[in-house]
Amino acid sequence: MHLANPDNPSAASTLAENAEEEIRQERSEEDLLAAYVEGDESAFEELLARVGGMLYVFIRRMMGEDTRAEDVYQDVLIKIATRAHYYHSHSKLKPWLFQIARNACIDSLRRESRRTVVSLDSIDEDQITPGVGKHPPGKQEAPDAKVMREELSAAILRVVQALPDEQREVFLLKEEGGLTFRQISRILGCEKETAKSRMRYALERLRNALGREARNYGL
Repeated sequence: MHLANPDNPSAASTLAENAEEEIRQERSEEDLLAAYVEGDESAFEELLARVGGMLYVFIRRMMGEDTRAEDVYQDVLIKIATRAHYYHSHSKLKPWLFQIARNACIDSLRRESRRTVVSLDSIDEDQITPGVGKHPPGKQEAPDAKVMREELSAAILRVVQALPDEQREVFLLKEEGGLTFRQISRILGCEKETAKSRMRYALERLRNALGREARNYGL
């Protein structure tokens, strides 16, 4: 094995660059935010490259594709940057980020008096694992199935946007954020069973609105 000569300045520089790149690749999202707090601006850019897309989709769907979604997203980025030093590294970062995004959406909607509070009863539900518009694993997709699946996904989006707010936010935190019901309940300030109940209602509405075809795609 050929080893670079550490006495050679060029070789030493290459070794240092490679080591730094490996460290960057190994950094978790929590590490990236911590690095940003310590003054590493590039760490914040890398963090947004990882989670910015899912936050943006969540915001757009929470806002019902509202034209203000872009402004809310920018507001969320500012809040993340300015509140980064409040984040406690012993907890998961993603729930913290989605809580900021969810609160920003609610604040924007409330300013326009568009919030609707819905009271939901508890329904026993141990496991809910939706797969919105996703091709079922282990099956061969027919040539025209892609078009049908895209049409179904668009229909699902319309139904999701029409859900009562409390159901929609649970659905999106679960589907777009990939959060657990325990994490969702902490964000919403409700019991875990309440979050699961709202998810169940959301799925029932989706199934009723989309019909039998929805079940072929995991709903």
